[in-house]
Amino acid sequence: MKSTKKFSCIVLIIMVLSGVLVACTPAETAIPETTEQSPGVTEASTIAPETVATAVQETQSETEELALSDPVTWDLSDSVKQVDEYGYTSYILEDWQVNFVLTTVIDMWNTVYYEADHIITPEEVEQYFDTESPAWVGDGASNIGFLGQYENNVEKGLFGRVSYPIAEGYDQYYNNWKAWAVEPPEDFTDTPGYSRFDNFTVVVQFRMEEAPLYTVNEENEVEFENTYWGPMSFTYYLQYTDGNWKIVEELASDLGTYDPTPTPSQD
Repeated sequence: MKSTKKFSCIVLIIMVLSGVLVACTPAETAIPETTEQSPGVTEASTIAPETVATAVQETQSETEELALSDPVTWDLSDSVKQVDEYGYTSYILEDWQVNFVLTTVIDMWNTVYYEADHIITPEEVEQYFDTESPAWVGDGASNIGFLGQYENNVEKGLFGRVSYPIAEGYDQYYNNWKAWAVEPPEDFTDTPGYSRFDNFTVVVQFRMEEAPLYTVNEENEVEFENTYWGPMSFTYYLQYTDGNWKIVEELASDLGTYDPTPTPSQD
C-alpha cells in the first residue's frame, strides 16, 4: 500500500477496486496495490490482440455457444496445469475457452467506462456480475463493489468515462492480456487468500496504459480531463453461474506515479 499527497482535484481514485469519487479538495489518497497472485500460477495464457477482438464480436446467444461456455463441458486433461501445496489446480486455457470469459469482461468495461453518458444503474450491468459477490456488494473493507460505486456516484452526481474502448485498434491502450483457470480441491476450505476460488474460476488480467479519463457531471454534462491516469493493471475473477460467466471480484493496481491534473475540457 502506498500513499501520495494530492493537491489537485482528484476525481477518480480507482475505477474498479473502490469506485469511490472523492471531493475536489486536498487529500491524502491511498492507492491499493495488488501483489497477491492466484494459487500455483507460474505461467498463464497470453492473449493475442486478435483474440481480444474476436471476443468482442462473438456472442453467447446461440445454443451451441452456450453449451460450450459451460466449463463442465471442458476437457482439461491435456491442458498445461500445476497443483500447488493446498491442492488448487491451475490450468492454461485455449483461446476458444478464454473468449467466453473475455466477452463478459470487455462488454462490462465498455458499457460502464466507455459508452457511459449517464450514471450507469445496477439494472444495466447486473448480467455481468454475480450479485452476491464482492464485485457487486463489496467485501466490508476497501472494496465497496458496484453497488457502493453506484450509490457514491448518485450522491455526487458524477460518473467516470475513459477515452478509448477495449476494441480492435486500441491495443496500445489495453495490452498484456493474460488468462488462466483455477480449480479448488474437492475438500475446499476457506484458506486465507483463496476465498475467491471456492469454485472453478477463470482469471483475466490486462494492463491499461496512461490515457485521458473524464469525470462528468450528469446534470450539466461538464467534463474534467484527468490526463495522467494510469498505467493500471486490472484483474477480474469470473465464475460460471446461471448459464453465464459472471464477475465475482475486481482488483486494480496502480503501475505509475498517479498524479492526476484535472482541467476543464476544451471540447
